[in-house]
Amino acid sequence: MRNLASAEKDLKAALSWSPQTAYLHDQLADVYAVQGKKEQALNEVRKAVALHPVKWSYHEHASRLLFQLGRKEQAREERLKAEALKPYEPQYGEALKASLPSADSR
Repeated sequence: MRNLASAEKDLKAALSWSPQTAYLHDQLADVYAVQGKKEQALNEVRKAVALHPVKWSYHEHASRLLFQLGRKEQAREERLKAEALKPYEPQYGEALKASLPSADSR
């Protein structure tokens, strides 16, 4: 539990410096969820979704938390959003290749 408390403290400190970073909110949600703080976890995931509404994994994370909280209809809605968004999120390898200069331009 000490590591979780340390992780929570570190993530809160990082968020104080960069409150608009969705990834940090999502990570803090994971820490809260492991601690059994499901409502707090859901609140953090909702912040991540608000900051980055097209990231499918944040909707999927919200879906899992909502299901665990017994809100099955809301969980289903979030899952459907995640499934609809997933095909549009670029793969990291494809994004990296697209960002590199082509052989023709060298």
